This record gives sequence, C-alpha cells and structure tokens, in this order.
Amino acid sequence: MSVADATMKGMGMEATKAVAAELNGYLVQQKRHLRWLRNRSMITDELTKLVVAWARDHQGWRAKTEQEILFKKGVHHPGEWWGYVDVGIERPKPLPPLMIEIDSANKRWSLDKLVGATDQGWDAIWLRWGAPQNPQLLIPEPVQLVYLDVKPWKKPRTPR
Repeated sequence: MSVADATMKGMGMEATKAVAAELNGYLVQQKRHLRWLRNRSMITDELTKLVVAWARDHQGWRAKTEQEILFKKGVHHPGEWWGYVDVGIERPKPLPPLMIEIDSANKRWSLDKLVGATDQGWDAIWLRWGAPQNPQLLIPEPVQLVYLDVKPWKKPRTPR
C-alpha cells in the first residue's frame, strides 16, 4: 500500500509514520545538495526548500513556509500561543494539515508547537538534522521524528 493510499484510508498514526518515512527517504536521496553548505542557516534554508519541493512535486500537496498556527496547549509553555512552523502543508480532505519543524538542535519551543498541532488533530513531523542532542527530551508519539545526519561543511585544515 502506498503512502497516499494508507493516508487516504485514515490509518492515523501509521499513516503519519509512513509519510515521515517517505520524507526521510526523499531527503536522504537529496543529501548531496547539502554537503557544501557552510552554516546552519544555509542548511535549514535548503532543507526547507527540499521539504516544500517534496510536498508539491512528489505528493501534489500545497506547502507554505512560515505557517502561523495558534495552539492552546504547550508542554512547557502553558496557555494559548501563536507560533510559526517552518512548513505547513495542506492536503486534500479528509487528510489533516501536516506541520513540519526543521531544527539543528532540540528546541522545546519547536516541540511545543508540534504537540499543539497534534492536539488540533493535525499531523506533525520534526525534522532534526546535525549531531544528536539532548537525549532526555522525550518526543510524544503523535509527533514523528525524522533525523538527517548532515553537518555544515568545514574547509579541511592544511598542515603548516
């Protein structure tokens, strides 16, 4: 069963895991575009472009960067908050929107936004890249983690 078929049949968490796995596979294939980027900002910008391209070109979904969301429940920031996720994806009904955060570090605020999105019935993926950090930060099951081992390029040192 394809990701689209599984998602359309409303398989919930399993469908979101399948979407996360497909995104991960696409990004792994595209890693060559990232190897010469020199800093975190450049890598995050390129990953954002790749996620949007994956959503639009490979899934036929509408994607928007810096999608504003209001979420009512935060794990670490209780109350009602406005925030932005890096990519918001509109999918055909009955599929819920898909929110994707892209980070090189474990940020509690990012996790809070994604948990808030899942509380509204939306799907959420946290795209983490770089060195693994903060293993104590538990990611609740509705939020799917995609990890990409990418680091900024550093010019090799030449011996003196």
